[in-house]
Amino acid sequence: MNVLLRTLTVVRCSRTTLSTHIRSSSTFGIVFDVDGVLLRGKASLPGARDVLLELQATNIPFAIMTNGGGYTEDKKARQMEQILGNGVSIPTELMCMSHTPMRELAAKHGDELVLAVGKDCAELRNVMANYGFKHVVTVDQLHRHFPTMYPDVKVTDLLVHDGRFDSQPFAAVFVLIDPIYWGRELQIVMDVLCSPNGLLGRRTVEGDGNGDRQHIPLYSACSDFQYVGEFHLPRYGAGAFHAVLENLFTHTTGHTLEKTLFGKPQRTSFEFAETLIDAQHEDVERIYMVGDNPKTDIHGANEAGGRWKSLLTLTGMHNGPSNHDEHPAYKVVEDVAQALAFIKQDFAKLQAEKSTK
Repeated sequence: MNVLLRTLTVVRCSRTTLSTHIRSSSTFGIVFDVDGVLLRGKASLPGARDVLLELQATNIPFAIMTNGGGYTEDKKARQMEQILGNGVSIPTELMCMSHTPMRELAAKHGDELVLAVGKDCAELRNVMANYGFKHVVTVDQLHRHFPTMYPDVKVTDLLVHDGRFDSQPFAAVFVLIDPIYWGRELQIVMDVLCSPNGLLGRRTVEGDGNGDRQHIPLYSACSDFQYVGEFHLPRYGAGAFHAVLENLFTHTTGHTLEKTLFGKPQRTSFEFAETLIDAQHEDVERIYMVGDNPKTDIHGANEAGGRWKSLLTLTGMHNGPSNHDEHPAYKVVEDVAQALAFIKQDFAKLQAEKSTK
């Protein structure tokens, strides 16, 4: 398994579908992060609504790329519209959640039994079903089948075990977002990852590193170690959960956890976002990433290179006022409104330089 899925085939959004929302005459596009750029928790950040309304009015291609997840792209778009207020329209087709590119993996695992990890079990199953996965079991469901797998969380509504886990192996583990009960999820995910070819009940991947290696793949979305919300200090996110899982796996087995990562700063997510922008215009010369997290938004855009330019806001993870040392942005701006003003100026300068050549 590759650490990073670099050859993911990305499904392009239908230009016909998107054109019902946006008919663009612009030659640049903007990709926005959400938390710390447009929103902070359940509140809109200053300038966010006006920026999106201007983009809609002027037909400038834009997309939303967030490391949030655990529910459908449509639900996230509707939530954002409600917070941002009347007049703002965010088509579902313009949303890239941390796990959105995972839908391509349905071609490989869609007919197999997979374990899904996250917060809301019903939402997880809905997301996976929308992507084309037909046999999804959540950690909560597995725990309700086998309450003694994690006795510290009491099970009140048991599910009858029909014997299928004795003969039907898990083919993969999908972490869509960090869970609520970290202890339970870590234990049960480890049980599955260390099982012989995905069959529950015993472990063959454990010891000093000389035993069997990991038999089934782990796909993990969202690399945000921390994020900003309504609380004044950063909170740990799915990246922190993944770090704990990785350390636990190595400590238990002696092996390095093999995984495929999705979400920013992974290239797969930036490639996917490009398709959302390109579906709105035939000739997008430059794509601006507006984000607040140097380690995900800025790092990812810088690594993507080419048409990408990164703008770092001071309304989220990075307080500034100077640029980030390890992952410097193309431009540091106060907020999303200043970002749009700079983008228009920068692109006009690019066009002027081209006209003089």
